[in-house]
Amino acid sequence: MKKITLLFLVCFLFGCAEKQTSKSIARNFSITTKQIQREPKIDKNQTQVIKDSSFTKDLVHKTYKLDGTQTQIFKDYNFDKGGYYILGTIGEHDRHVKTLCDTLGEFYTDKIDILNEFKNEWVFSEPDPHFACGYHYRIYICKDGLEVESVSVNLQCNTIVTKSGDFHFDSEKLRHFLGRLKKPLSGEKQFDSIAKAREYRNNLLKNNENLIMTETPKWTEYEGNFRFEYNCPENTTHCSEKRKSLLQKMRKEIAKTYPNEEFELEQMGGSLTSIIVEVRCKKRLFDKFKLYDRSIYNTWNPYRCSLKSYWVGR
Repeated sequence: MKKITLLFLVCFLFGCAEKQTSKSIARNFSITTKQIQREPKIDKNQTQVIKDSSFTKDLVHKTYKLDGTQTQIFKDYNFDKGGYYILGTIGEHDRHVKTLCDTLGEFYTDKIDILNEFKNEWVFSEPDPHFACGYHYRIYICKDGLEVESVSVNLQCNTIVTKSGDFHFDSEKLRHFLGRLKKPLSGEKQFDSIAKAREYRNNLLKNNENLIMTETPKWTEYEGNFRFEYNCPENTTHCSEKRKSLLQKMRKEIAKTYPNEEFELEQMGGSLTSIIVEVRCKKRLFDKFKLYDRSIYNTWNPYRCSLKSYWVGR
């Protein structure tokens, strides 16, 4: 009887220890998974010392050996040379839901150390579908008063749209800079003609002291825009994911159908079966355009001659 009791006690203790070990392993695995997801990347087979703030409020230096599966969206810019700004402007989004955007507001920085933190920490690997959910921020790289590149961020859909693709966006990557960025001054000017608007903008760029960025409106090239809906071929698994090749196909078809017309195309949203495309052009192209479905978007939108600019603030 004593042997049986002793054997039961040993089994019970071993089972508890094994259960506790399993919990410990699960807990450790969860931390490791988060760490793997947040580890940034620079270039394939490069090693660089960068700042990581994933698990502590105090910044610690880490060295990463990186593979080719991640994308560092600002890797092409040598911020150490100076003259660059990062500018965050608020875009169209659902204002009924409070997000980091309500706390942070519009922002800018020209500090080289902060610019390099954006460069080193804004690294993405998880693809994300492109849906029409609006964007809390349009974030610009600026130099000499002009936009060099921009990305769009939605803090509810957790999406960042870049020239390199669309990725899952963790808002902590932006919250990390809270309290370290400055507020820009901004102003918008209206014009009654494209000629006056262009003249004002040219003069502003010639005398650009304290200018972070002035917009480059489409009225510098075109007269307005219209939209159409493109229905994707059958058996397309996710229409928006193939937008790059589909837009290229549309450009060729439009150029062939309407030769000598200058235009730009941009996807403005979509679903699993279709994408919404905006055409920027002169009005004469809109008047004769019958290539794709315009039944929902049969409206010409002439450009309003306004110009928004941002200057160094507090």
